[in-house]
Amino acid sequence: MALHATPFQVVYGREPPALTTYNEGVARTLIVDDKLRKRDLFLSEVRDRLLQAQHYSKLQ
Repeated sequence: MALHATPFQVVYGREPPALTTYNEGVARTLIVDDKLRKRDLFLSEVRDRLLQAQHYSKLQ
């Protein structure tokens, strides 16, 4: 029997918050701008790797 819920939903009892992409130049300081751009790059890499893992698991 499947839970039909993500691990986040099981732990917190709600949908995970949406992470919106950062629009460059919106932050008031350069360091915040840099951190938010790096966060977006990191999240993009995580998504790509998760998709690769899902694809690989389907081939098994």
